[in-house]
Amino acid sequence: MHIFISYAKKDSQNLAFRLYDELNAIQGITAWADKSLIPSEEWDQDIQSNIDNCDLMIVLLSPDVNRPKTDRQDSSFVLKEISRAKRKLKKILPIMVEPTDIPLEIERIEYIDFTSNQQVGLNRLFKYLYELLNRGPYEPLPIFSLPSPFDWCEIPSGFVTIKDENTNGGSKGGIFEIDRFSISKYPITNAQFQLFLGDYSNPNWWDYSNESLSWFRDNPQPVETSFEGSDLPRTNVSWYEAVAFCKWLSNKTGYTISLPSEQQWQRAAQGDSSWAYPWGDRFSTKFCNCNSEKTTSVIKYPEGASPYKVMDLSGNVWEWCASEWETGNLGLAHYQSKSHRVLRGGSWKNNDLTYFRCDFRRKHLPSGRGNTAGFRIVRRFG
Repeated sequence: MHIFISYAKKDSQNLAFRLYDELNAIQGITAWADKSLIPSEEWDQDIQSNIDNCDLMIVLLSPDVNRPKTDRQDSSFVLKEISRAKRKLKKILPIMVEPTDIPLEIERIEYIDFTSNQQVGLNRLFKYLYELLNRGPYEPLPIFSLPSPFDWCEIPSGFVTIKDENTNGGSKGGIFEIDRFSISKYPITNAQFQLFLGDYSNPNWWDYSNESLSWFRDNPQPVETSFEGSDLPRTNVSWYEAVAFCKWLSNKTGYTISLPSEQQWQRAAQGDSSWAYPWGDRFSTKFCNCNSEKTTSVIKYPEGASPYKVMDLSGNVWEWCASEWETGNLGLAHYQSKSHRVLRGGSWKNNDLTYFRCDFRRKHLPSGRGNTAGFRIVRRFG
């Protein structure tokens, strides 16, 4: 069986490549995605040929598929691929990756839902394929999840005002528009990070830049957390390790997971308010862990939750952000430098109330490990 995978890169590339690898590992299936494009070949002819020769087209549905068509935009390619498959009378299997309208040409075709739990969706997909191949019963894959306490908080799109740090060598502030995203309700805990340590040395998690590979060669073993306790935030973790954890978890879940930008972090902390702290304008030691002797459980201060119910954004541990301090740059293409990265939120050790403000910005070298810093993660929507 030859399967063609159609998707919009902005939303679904990570899942598309995961499907490509896992489907090609099944005897009797060959899968094609644009990572299979042959150098020096006309890519459009290669795509058309694989559509014409496929037995099944899998279409990953996400909001970018339905964006207005413009020249060289991914969404127009997906819709064209659907149209060609329909003309060639190919079997089409839609997969809903993120909620969106179903294109008219396939709106009457039953889809597989990946939006609530991707692993459940994968199990349903593989069961369907095994039935097509007459391979007998399919043994479901174990559903991967992080140990509790873990949950996602959805943050709606909106605006955030970042303070200017030019005088301190930092990036320029301003008003930023933020797309919808999800953020982990709590910082990553010792128990959650421990799962990653079982696959810590896998080079796939470290190949996002020359600097990360160099750091990993010099630091092939993790450092123990400063404070034991399964539900305490993981400390002694560098920015490089935090990014590697995100790459590992993306691979495990199929979602696009990363560190938050500092704009996302502050949006999760303030929402549409202009509060000084996630819970309001008046500071209280009842709402966060500060000026203490160690970290505390990430669920200890529910009164300190932000407008979106995100907890521990102030105090307990400083939290790594993806943003580069000097430029504000994001993305793997910018992970080559040794410049500083942004930290937010303050820690258990601090007693200066300024550090706990939603808009306070701090920098640190990405190689740094310490007993006051940890991280939380975000998951991108379409």
